Amino acid sequence: MLLPSGAAPFDSAIDLCNGIDMASTRKDAALGIELVLALPMPQEQSIEISRSMAESFIRDTIVEKHGLTAVVAVHAPHGSERGLGVESSLISAGDEDAFGTVIAMSNANLHAHVLLSPRQRTPHGWAKRRYTVLDPVNRNGKTFGRNWGRLWGTFQNAFFAAIGSELRVNPNPPVSLTTAPLRVVRGWRAKQRKINSGGDGRALLVNQNREDDNINAALKIDGALQSLKAPFTRSELQQFFLRYLPRPLALESSAAAFGLGGCIEISTPGVAGEWYASVSLVHHELAALGRAIMLAERFLGQRDVEDLVIEGYTQTTSTILADIFSGPDLVVVETENAAETLAADIAGLAKIVGLRPVSIANAAGHPTPPSIVIELAGLARKMVSDALIVLDDPDALVAAELSLVLAATVAGNNKIVMLRRADSDWPPLELVDLIAEHAPVLHWKPLDYSRPAIQIVKKRTIACPLTAIAFAPRTKPEAVNLGGWPRFGVDFDGRVVTSKSSIAVIMRMMATFPEELEWVFANNNKAADETLLQGRLEGWFAEEMRYPTFSEGLDAEHAAFDSVDVPFDQDDESVDFESSWEMDDLDEEWSEEHSVYDEPDLDEPEV
Repeated sequence: MLLPSGAAPFDSAIDLCNGIDMASTRKDAALGIELVLALPMPQEQSIEISRSMAESFIRDTIVEKHGLTAVVAVHAPHGSERGLGVESSLISAGDEDAFGTVIAMSNANLHAHVLLSPRQRTPHGWAKRRYTVLDPVNRNGKTFGRNWGRLWGTFQNAFFAAIGSELRVNPNPPVSLTTAPLRVVRGWRAKQRKINSGGDGRALLVNQNREDDNINAALKIDGALQSLKAPFTRSELQQFFLRYLPRPLALESSAAAFGLGGCIEISTPGVAGEWYASVSLVHHELAALGRAIMLAERFLGQRDVEDLVIEGYTQTTSTILADIFSGPDLVVVETENAAETLAADIAGLAKIVGLRPVSIANAAGHPTPPSIVIELAGLARKMVSDALIVLDDPDALVAAELSLVLAATVAGNNKIVMLRRADSDWPPLELVDLIAEHAPVLHWKPLDYSRPAIQIVKKRTIACPLTAIAFAPRTKPEAVNLGGWPRFGVDFDGRVVTSKSSIAVIMRMMATFPEELEWVFANNNKAADETLLQGRLEGWFAEEMRYPTFSEGLDAEHAAFDSVDVPFDQDDESVDFESSWEMDDLDEEWSEEHSVYDEPDLDEPEV
């Protein structure tokens, strides 16, 4: 039983549950929120440590922060009372049956059931109203909410690293399925067994087409590496291959991934273990940073709202709103509490000044203001233009997701406001820290709001690096911290570069190639956006370049690259890039292969 600090106590979990029942006067009242947390097998980690890990997660993420109570029950493996251990299941599965091994391991599915109270617990008893901050949001027939699975996995990996364990929660597969409630899966499985009573129950647990697709992806080393959304350990990559491939092939593929240069080891002072980054991860990070710099230099979404914020807002909020709308197309706002209140003010004001308010539904799952709600994956297919995007809790994103959001912002002539929460459930993302070095950073603290404040829990010491380019490569530890800029880059042959000029060229190329997008907004001036980025990059490495003027910088270097026949040399001062990356060629390719969206292709709710 877990209670928030200062809450009125209970003698037992039974008394707590009875108290919830007594406080809920409606006959259809929700009496709790249930979470089921998968825990490591007993052979991997002791039950005592796993129980402590689960309780730490619930206490830090929910109980202390939101003032809710929790009852945690750790269940022994199913069938353990009948002596059905994992060993016998593994024998029946066979050594070469990779999926059978996973299912056999699930027979030892140690897990924790967590029942959360629907009301906050205070020193004076239960709150009068049900607590709704953690509720999923239903918009236009879709449900958006916290990605508890990713949040729990992130917490576990940080916990494992902090205690020196090599355990890791496996990364997402290359080809994943849309998640479904457990009751839906169970109902479907029961129906299938009625249709075919003699069917293989294990086969009903897997989509074989998906498994085949993932096996094919794992056979390609790049496919496996692209599934790793953050820096990883050698053991983590090896476990990924073992999930989909026979053991000999899995070990061979893992060794090849490191031996062929697909993984770059990074130096992580203060963080235990050896950490690596894939080339694709580094490129996503460089693209995201480059696109953020473009937006921090662009002012297409600038609006004068001074006369609109005189009344109806606190002085602090009025000043923040005026600064947001008068600022560039990327603004970062650090909030202490009630960020959704500020998000609603931003969205409402955007509508008044002719910008379409858009909210990005992401893993953080915070309530969205009245606006067009777009899922992250949907940004690749279509996007509104001339919009103001509210990205609440960007620390919940991974580099590829953040890069996609920024690509859609640039290409749609949009403006974006990142709301960084001091009360975020997610560890700070170093990539957002780098972005904040190039954009205006505003600070907002609400003076008054209707619901009780969420407690800000001191974050656990970061045990896992989340952004590769914030660290020096192990092969070049002398790479200096450049203050808001990458410490290294990777060329298209997989070679590590640390000179400013080389990093700048790669960043420019990655940022101006929004290959994630299947659409183009006709009114977007790509050349002008690239010029903004070019100016900032030239200013950054001006001391390293020996050209007479800044304007000759990148263009002169590109011309030199086109004329050389060798890749980056030892000093990272030259590179051989094909001329096909020029923007004119890119425009022609887009006009043939991508759809052009001149108007929004989304249903806009009334706001």
